[in-house]
Amino acid sequence: MTAYSKNNKYGKVIIYLSKKNIAVFFILLLNTQIFYGSVGNPLGVKGLQELFYIFLILWVILSIAIQQVSDGRVRKLDVYVLLLVILPIIYGSLIAQLSYGQPIFFGLIEERRILAVLVYFPVRDMFERNWINMISFEKYIAICAAICASLSVGIFFGVVPTLQEINISEIALREKRISVGPGWIALSIPFLLNSKSQFIAKWRILLLTLTFGTMIVIIQSRQLILIIVITTLFVLRGRRATFFVVVLIIASLTAIYTIPTINARVLVIVQMFEQLASGTYSKESWRMQSYQHVLTFWSEQKFGYGSLSLSWQDGFKRVIGDFFFLADIGIAGTLFRYGIPGIVLYFVWGINQFNLLKAIKNPHNRTLMGAVFVYLIIGTPVAAPLEYRGFISGVLLGVTGYLANYGKKGSIR
Repeated sequence: MTAYSKNNKYGKVIIYLSKKNIAVFFILLLNTQIFYGSVGNPLGVKGLQELFYIFLILWVILSIAIQQVSDGRVRKLDVYVLLLVILPIIYGSLIAQLSYGQPIFFGLIEERRILAVLVYFPVRDMFERNWINMISFEKYIAICAAICASLSVGIFFGVVPTLQEINISEIALREKRISVGPGWIALSIPFLLNSKSQFIAKWRILLLTLTFGTMIVIIQSRQLILIIVITTLFVLRGRRATFFVVVLIIASLTAIYTIPTINARVLVIVQMFEQLASGTYSKESWRMQSYQHVLTFWSEQKFGYGSLSLSWQDGFKRVIGDFFFLADIGIAGTLFRYGIPGIVLYFVWGINQFNLLKAIKNPHNRTLMGAVFVYLIIGTPVAAPLEYRGFISGVLLGVTGYLANYGKKGSIR
């Protein structure tokens, strides 16, 4: 990367537009799943996320080849991450074939989402090659989250055109729920509050207003709101956490009583949490019914059933019924899909990730990345960290693997 002095404004522009920075930006932006073709994403483009997975596979091949040529070996953590991805794909495809007779090909297609964990490789390599450091990484997280939030706001007000229609249930409380990179937006907020980046410090209030406001007014996800609150308290702690809570309450009440649109949207969130606490939720919620299905099937088969693809005989719709989606039931979905081997896999992942975090010497970096780990753990009841939040788990592994000094001379490889 081109060097420059503090007073050389042209040098700064050249660096900001360098090929490396552009590459980092686009890799992290696509990793937000901004164009993922989910039913709630109006910018979803069918097949684009799969193209990104292909890109990650090619990066993995190139990364391993370079290590073999230069060092004559591959980092142990790289091998571990590969096994973390490959073993579930193979096992899930085979067990679905044995359980339901689903062809292996469709099983491989259904298991593709875990390929998102492979983002570990470009993230790790970009740190190793000094394309980014922790400060610039924090800046990229903020910029990508701001883009996702801005697009959500633009779509909400009809300024940004949509690429696909969103289907809304007739009984849904949320009439207009837009999900453009919601997981990444939630991830960014503890970083925005505790980052040492000068860029974030300059725009902190604006970025926090944009991301948190988007989460409350537009995205309206109970689990992500809860995750934001807990990870924020984890990052700030002590007096700063108390100050944050007080400011948040005052700002929220001011917005609610002065802006009618926000007032109406916040009331919906209140109703959603009331619904969650009600006795009827466990009986009427499709998610809770899916949990019950898993417990019933688990009692009969301890080694999982795999996952059925909608492309093959309507998937679980034919076998179990409508609205049974493993993506909605988190670690319970893992239990259904992989059985006992899946639980062992997560136990190994959790222990290794915790050890990587402990090995980080810088307290600030350890706290920030620890918040990402807390994010994933809190979300396990509704989103499995590897299968459905692999785009975050992979980043966490890549950053913590580098910060813990794995792969450097004289350290653990």
